Amino acid sequence: MISRGSLSWAYTAFGKHLFTRFDDGRSLHTHFRMDGAWHLYRPGQRWRRSGHQARAVLNTQERVAVGFLLYPRHAEALEAAAKATDDKRRPLVAELSECEHLADELSGRLGRREITLQRYDVAMAPLDKRIAELRAELAELDSVPAAVADPAVVAASREEWIARWDAATVAERRSFIRQALATRRIVIAPADPSRPRKFDPRRIVIEEVALSPR
Repeated sequence: MISRGSLSWAYTAFGKHLFTRFDDGRSLHTHFRMDGAWHLYRPGQRWRRSGHQARAVLNTQERVAVGFLLYPRHAEALEAAAKATDDKRRPLVAELSECEHLADELSGRLGRREITLQRYDVAMAPLDKRIAELRAELAELDSVPAAVADPAVVAASREEWIARWDAATVAERRSFIRQALATRRIVIAPADPSRPRKFDPRRIVIEEVALSPR
C-alpha cells in the first residue's frame, strides 16, 4: 500500500504499462485499457463507481485520480521482468554504442585517407557482424513479453476480471471483447427454422480476419 502523504515524483512507461514512482520507494502500476480504469474527479465530487471497487486514490489540490479494479500483483511481476530485461539490455547497449563509435572512427579515417580501403574493409567486417548481432539481441529482448504470470496470479487475475466485467458498463464490456478478439471476429450463423427457438452456441464461431496488405 502506498502510504498517505507520499508524493509521486516520476513516471516510467514500458509499452502500455505505466509505473508511477513515489518518494517512499513504492511504485503504482497501470496496464492501460486492461487493468481496470482511471477516473478523474474534482475534490469532493461524487464518484461514478462504488468506493469498494477503488484500488488506488491519488489526491492533488485540483484533481482526484481514482483507479478502479486495478490489480496490484501485476506490478510486482512486470516491474521485476522490466528490471531483468533492463539489466540485460544495459551492457548490450553500451557495447553497441562502442562498436558504432568505432565504425564512425574508421569511416572518418577512411575519408581522411589515413587508411586504405582494404584495411577499412578488413577492420569493418567483424565490426559489422558484431553490430548486427547486438541489434538482433536487443530486438529479441524487446519482443519478449514483460512477464509470465504463475498459476496463482492467473487465478487471482481471473477473479479480478470477473468482478471487473460485472461492474463494467455496456460500452466497457464491448471494449473488453474487442481487446480479447484482437485480429479475430465473431460470426453468428443464421438460425435453423426447423429447430426449437433457443440459444445454440454452435451458431457462434470466432474466426481470424485476413489483413489486407498495405
